[in-house]
Amino acid sequence: MSGLWDRMKKALGLGGPPGGGAAADAGAARGTAVGPSRGVAKSSPRGRTEGALPARPEGSPPGRPGDMVQAFIDGLLHHHNPDVRAGAARKLGEIGPRAGRRAVDALARALADDDPGVRSSAALSLADFGAEAGGCADALVELLGDEDDDVRSSAGVALHDIGPAGREALERALQHANPLIRVEAQMLLQRSGDDGGGSGG
Repeated sequence: MSGLWDRMKKALGLGGPPGGGAAADAGAARGTAVGPSRGVAKSSPRGRTEGALPARPEGSPPGRPGDMVQAFIDGLLHHHNPDVRAGAARKLGEIGPRAGRRAVDALARALADDDPGVRSSAALSLADFGAEAGGCADALVELLGDEDDDVRSSAGVALHDIGPAGREALERALQHANPLIRVEAQMLLQRSGDDGGGSGG
């Protein structure tokens, strides 16, 4: 498993040996493709690093891309460093639907992460799954009431990109008990009406 962990760390742009501790991971993360988890949604149009993950990461055994997907899922759900969790979420988004249903499930769980950067990254990555992430629409609506601006923005992107399921969830949210969610849902629906949204892109 250590070889797979090393490949995952390389793909995330992190250095240091496995189990190096939060300080080592955080130090390695600064200035890399992963970067600080907070404010991730502002780093690009979708808050994501440039460049897609190769179909088979360099140095990985042929025919075993699922191992890397599982490593990213494990990093997203279990790593102590939020920068690593956010980076793993973004990598799953770059892989997209090829990562399969288990990736969608892991990203959905990460919407409840304690760190706002992880929540934001998970929401943006669900956008890359399009309609396959439709089952996460209600959870994404709840993030429209998040205290973090980037998380709310990322949830809005995801609700637009997952298509009809996102729009239906926004329409239901117009009756939500949380007034902030109602306002955000109304603005998103108006915006999608203006730009012809709900395409599931």
